[in-house]
Amino acid sequence: MERTCLKCGHQHQFNDALPSDACPQCGAIYAKVEAARRLADSPPAQAPVNPAAASSRLDVWHWTLLATCVLLAISTALLGSLLFQELRLNRVLLSQREVKPAEPIRNPPAAIAAASLDERPPAPMSSARPPASLAEGAEVMVVSGYEAEGKARQGTAVQVSIDRPGKSVLLVLASYERIVWQVSASEATQVRAILVSGYDRPRVETPLTAPVYQTKLPYSYEKDSGTFVALLKGLKSLFGVEKVDAFRGQYSLPERVVIDQPDPPQSDLTLQGEQPQAPLKSMEFQLSDKTFAKVPWSLGGPVGTAPAAPLASQGAILVPGDGRIYRIASHAFEIVEPATGKVTPLELPDNFPRLSWPTDVTYDSKRHLVVLASLGGEGYLYRYAVDEGRWQDFRSLDNIDINALAYDEQADRFAAWTSEGGLLFLAGDGTPLNTRRLADRLPGYNRLYDTGNSRPPRLQVVPQGDRIALLRTSGDSVQMIWYYDVPMDLVQLTYKKDAAAGAQP
Repeated sequence: MERTCLKCGHQHQFNDALPSDACPQCGAIYAKVEAARRLADSPPAQAPVNPAAASSRLDVWHWTLLATCVLLAISTALLGSLLFQELRLNRVLLSQREVKPAEPIRNPPAAIAAASLDERPPAPMSSARPPASLAEGAEVMVVSGYEAEGKARQGTAVQVSIDRPGKSVLLVLASYERIVWQVSASEATQVRAILVSGYDRPRVETPLTAPVYQTKLPYSYEKDSGTFVALLKGLKSLFGVEKVDAFRGQYSLPERVVIDQPDPPQSDLTLQGEQPQAPLKSMEFQLSDKTFAKVPWSLGGPVGTAPAAPLASQGAILVPGDGRIYRIASHAFEIVEPATGKVTPLELPDNFPRLSWPTDVTYDSKRHLVVLASLGGEGYLYRYAVDEGRWQDFRSLDNIDINALAYDEQADRFAAWTSEGGLLFLAGDGTPLNTRRLADRLPGYNRLYDTGNSRPPRLQVVPQGDRIALLRTSGDSVQMIWYYDVPMDLVQLTYKKDAAAGAQP
């Protein structure tokens, strides 16, 4: 190998096997530098690897990673448990947002001692019929309610004070629960008699010398109710009067009632009640008599001078063109041939809900369908195809109780009266559309029944587009007619057969 001396520049052949690295010319040991370069260029020698040590280091990493995963899993589980508990707590707190906090117990009123033995004795009470002359020239004052209001404070006593100087007064006291009536009057007031009634035997305490009669007059805490009409009828039966001059009615009567003047004149205090008005719009319609012949009527009553013909019973119609009568018979439905009297039951298909309580039937003249309404369960409309002689379909009313149904040709819809006292509109296919509660708005309607203990009575519906006639029938005659204007949402009493409509039995 040819080398050049770094000191003298001499070139000579250099044998790597020679024992000396010195330059033969000048003796410089430059070859040590070359040897160092060669060592740097050659790959380093590797120490032998110990397999056991390498495996040990790998196991340490594996166990470290496993421990980390376990810690992460435990932390995740703890965080999930805390989150679940927080969610449960939030749900409980949200559910109790509307719950009012418990109120502290207030001190109850002081105990009421039993009546002392030396108290004023009760007034003598007669069960005989009071003389009819007691009401002649007298003001009839009525105090009536279900119970005494302050039973927890003063017991069942109610004080009634009459202050009508120079007037004669017939006082009527009525309740359901037992009441101790404590009656007094001003010096110049003449109380002719006291009439008292109640489910439990009442008691009257008074310094007055007026006679006290126990009667069976009903109680009423509202003027606009059938029970008040029944009370007026009872007074008319006893004394021939058809009105009262003052009425103090309340479910729970206050501790003290003072009457020092009569009430303003009003129809609610009379047996006749609300009187009919002239209808805002004219409306004529037809009703079916017992032979199913059409009889003309209007909002003001029967058309013409002839007496009103007896009407067909509810739940029976004569289908035009078909000539047969479709009627409800108790819990069944049937067809009657007028000429022969033959009766054919109409059984429902097996996949139809059972006909539990049919209420009314009408005829859809556009689709030639007899439509039957029923109560029971959730209530249903059943449709019978007259031309095909078969049941077509049924529809659930979803717990809407219909007790009167009529088809409106002008609007192609149904109008129905519900057992809750509402007017219900249904589409031509029977789909319920909307309802309007009218029971509390019809003048004189609430006087037909006991508003506190019974449902509103049935009204027959006669629809003509936006004009609806509502008829109260009794037996085969019309007693009252109301007019309802749909767009104006207005009601009127337009016809009344008698001076006073009795309460529904």
